[in-house]
Amino acid sequence: MSDSGELLVLRLALSGVLFAFLFAAALVLRSSLRPVRRTATAARVGASARLVVTAPARSGLEVGAEFQLVGNTLVGREVTNGIVLSDASVSGEHATLERTGRGWLVRDAGSTNGTYLANRRIDGRGALLRHGDVVSFGVVGLRFEGR
Repeated sequence: MSDSGELLVLRLALSGVLFAFLFAAALVLRSSLRPVRRTATAARVGASARLVVTAPARSGLEVGAEFQLVGNTLVGREVTNGIVLSDASVSGEHATLERTGRGWLVRDAGSTNGTYLANRRIDGRGALLRHGDVVSFGVVGLRFEGR
């Protein structure tokens, strides 16, 4: 094989390795942007509370997608939030969820389109969530399951 032929083979091999790496990286990034879907059995083990999507609007989520609640959690459109809802009606930092001695407290963080519990607007003082409550961040609805 000539020098130019060997060089071509090496370039093609390097291009193939680079393409495979970029493809694998894209798959990892894509999978990390989706909420983990869990079975009912897995959700009961060691998990005390979760939010289940009931009205995804244009968030890119599916009905039934679940978010486990652990400690204090920010909800909003920004990717740095614990729960990311990519809908235009959701503010960057829309609301907070906080575990208290009395249960889970949801507080609006000064959002533009509001946070609602059973169609009542929540202010900065917050409201305690009860099992089965539907909380809306903008027009995205999630059902609270837990204590």
